[in-house]
Amino acid sequence: TMSPVLFFLDFVVYPVLIVGCLIPAFSVDGYNAMLVSASILIFGYIFWTFAEYLVHRFVLHHVPMFAAVHQGHHDSPRDFIGTPTLISVTMFFGLAFWPVLELSNLQIASAWMAGLLSGYLSYISVHYAVHHVGSRRSGLLKQLKRQHALHHHRDGHRNFGVTTRIWDRVFRTMAD
Repeated sequence: TMSPVLFFLDFVVYPVLIVGCLIPAFSVDGYNAMLVSASILIFGYIFWTFAEYLVHRFVLHHVPMFAAVHQGHHDSPRDFIGTPTLISVTMFFGLAFWPVLELSNLQIASAWMAGLLSGYLSYISVHYAVHHVGSRRSGLLKQLKRQHALHHHRDGHRNFGVTTRIWDRVFRTMAD
């Protein structure tokens, strides 16, 4: 369990990082350059949802070191359990930003990161909401809460997507 300050640090740091990535991504001349940045940002966001699914399904449930921590979340879903901000930021920049920067330029790498980081911020926000925020009788949050609850309370081998159910549908891991 993390302290509330460390747990909520992501909600402060990631918006700042996203804005920091948007500036070089969109400080370009011309409509085509802007379109390239927007397209890469959208692709980065979509790619994040796929990465979210894969990490949740295969790393958090099958790699012993991570699975033990993740099981703590399953056992106590309202506790503040998450990846420390310093570790997640280091991983994003080490695995996603620097390699893309080496292969392209600051505009492309920044747009890519803005998409990935926006996806991650969506993920941590939705995941927090499904465990800590009440929902009305209908609506998207209620659906997301129900799908995630099925993941927690069944065998844990279904409904790996938190922000979207697309990949659970594609890979036939969605529980009804």
